[in-house]
Amino acid sequence: MSKTIERYYLQLQPLTPIHIGSGEEIMPYEYIVDDNGKYYRIDLFELLNVMPPEKREELVKIMEKDLVEVRSSIADYNWKSSVIYQGKTSSDFATDYNKNIKRSANNLAIDEFINSKRRPYIPGSSLKGAFRTAYLHKFADNINYQISRNRAGFFNVRDSRRKAQQIESGALEYRDFFGDPFQTVKFSDSSLNIDNMEIHKTYSVNVTKENSNGIPYYQETVAGLLSSNVEQNIFAELSIDKARQDNNYGKNSVRHSISAKDLLSATKEFSKKLIEAELNYLRSNTAPTETIRIYQHLKSIHADLEENESLIRFGKGIGFNSTTLNLSNKRTTVNPVSRVLADHKFPMGWAVFSLNEEKHDVSILNNKEIKEKSKKMEKKKEAKIQKKKENYPKLMDYIKGEYGKSEAKKATMDRMRGKGKLYKKYKREYEKYLKG
Repeated sequence: MSKTIERYYLQLQPLTPIHIGSGEEIMPYEYIVDDNGKYYRIDLFELLNVMPPEKREELVKIMEKDLVEVRSSIADYNWKSSVIYQGKTSSDFATDYNKNIKRSANNLAIDEFINSKRRPYIPGSSLKGAFRTAYLHKFADNINYQISRNRAGFFNVRDSRRKAQQIESGALEYRDFFGDPFQTVKFSDSSLNIDNMEIHKTYSVNVTKENSNGIPYYQETVAGLLSSNVEQNIFAELSIDKARQDNNYGKNSVRHSISAKDLLSATKEFSKKLIEAELNYLRSNTAPTETIRIYQHLKSIHADLEENESLIRFGKGIGFNSTTLNLSNKRTTVNPVSRVLADHKFPMGWAVFSLNEEKHDVSILNNKEIKEKSKKMEKKKEAKIQKKKENYPKLMDYIKGEYGKSEAKKATMDRMRGKGKLYKKYKREYEKYLKG
């Protein structure tokens, strides 16, 4: 009976923007974009903390009046002392920022990338979901069920999900959560180089109509090679519990066995099918020419893949066909007409990866010199926290006194981001920061 856990190592190179949301927004007074299009994330609490009392009082009073004035005041002050991290912006976003930064009606809020202690990462669950969908397509060639639109114009997702679950349980030979063979497959979270994050303007584009854009929104993304010419390596560990896939392992065993080779081949097949389907649909409609060219480029990349490589798609905005069994359904009568495109041309979520048995040395802390530097940084961080602890009660009492008044409760949606909500937000963030 096998009792081993097989380990493999993924090396990812993003090709187009990838966004996995934290559920939070980065408000316009929490970042600065300079004349070169560089983006700086600001810790507003830290900025208030290091300000002289008279400047702090002035800024807090400005928060009562207008978001535009808050932006301008932060930009005019020495905000670089409170920079958390910096990144890039796409030309589309930078243009909007410069055009609208002085307009209070446009708040330029950014969807934040998922992070831990302000360090972005790719959750292993996001990778696992992408591999699972690809793997299930191996068993879905003969499915034949109806997916339709309801009166509101949306897909009857509940019915399609129920059918998909039936297909999954049949193909993977399980009846409940504990028997699911993907419980034996785990992906680690992947840390990201914070300097390779980029802000993009994204649209939901109806590719069946010319010049049809939905409402634009802004997202913090992992920069891609095709979209931003950024080369980077992102690493994740894949572990497969082969012991539980052994039928002799007892009640904890699963019936269906999954190997790394199976996952690789399934992902390669599915990504090829997805690229071809997207190309066919985009060509037959009025999709942006640049988007079609990018898919042609993805197709050529796929054709040149090594044996241990594949394309994969994951994250937000990757579309219905990328997350369901729709492409393997013989009775596909509907195809979503919209595609989420960054800067009106880049499809979201594409990356190329290699699967290796050898472990990559990805920890920068293996270097002794860097370890020593890290220790010094930790000491500075502790001193900084202590200073915040000393100043926190005075500062928060001041903010609460200014913005805890009854008029704060009457704030409009555009103005409520200062006042009582500001107090609650930074109190929560501060307490979380101290725990970390």
